[in-house]
Amino acid sequence: MDKRREQLFKQIVKIYLATAEPVGSLFLADKFGDVSSATIRNEMMALEQDGYIYQPHISAGRVPTENGYKFFVDNFIDVEKRDEKVDKKIDAIVKDFKGDEKIKAAGRTAAEMSQEAIIVAFSPNQLYFTGLSYLFAKPEFAEQITVTSVSQILDHCEEMMPRVLELIGSGKKVLIGTDNPFGKMCSFIAAPIRDNGLFGILGPMRMGYEKNLELVNFVKTL
Repeated sequence: MDKRREQLFKQIVKIYLATAEPVGSLFLADKFGDVSSATIRNEMMALEQDGYIYQPHISAGRVPTENGYKFFVDNFIDVEKRDEKVDKKIDAIVKDFKGDEKIKAAGRTAAEMSQEAIIVAFSPNQLYFTGLSYLFAKPEFAEQITVTSVSQILDHCEEMMPRVLELIGSGKKVLIGTDNPFGKMCSFIAAPIRDNGLFGILGPMRMGYEKNLELVNFVKTL
């Protein structure tokens, strides 16, 4: 991917993450200024042919595909990044808690900051959820059938957890779309905690990957 196409792709992803609205060529032409809308349309067609973006409806703009999100995370996100402000905010809230309650407090804070759902496994059969209302308030869950589908998966989370722990292994993982056991329309960012547990953020594929990785990176140090 050449530099201009790369910059265009990054803008499409970032704008869509922020707005949940398909991104059009005219909007991008205004943003770039020195690139014509015709040139941008050609670049968008190339990105679509390469499988990084798609057009959800006729006459709509473009949104990232699952492969597009994976490419974005693999190439443009520092998965080890820490944000000192984030660290201090969570630390100030959890410092008076101990043991499992400290992790739960961190989970509630992370849910509020990320506006996503948090799944904590202290062990394969000791689970803690918070922030599900944030998850189901997202535009991606406007249809009841989608909420029902993900809810049914979460209802069987305990049965799935050994497989999820195996996927996470000993390092942090970003499981996007079809790689994610919690549903192909979602992403799950998780890191191992303690001997056989994990701390994870569950959201739609349209999630703030950088911010959520910063949260997971801090919590895994607790």
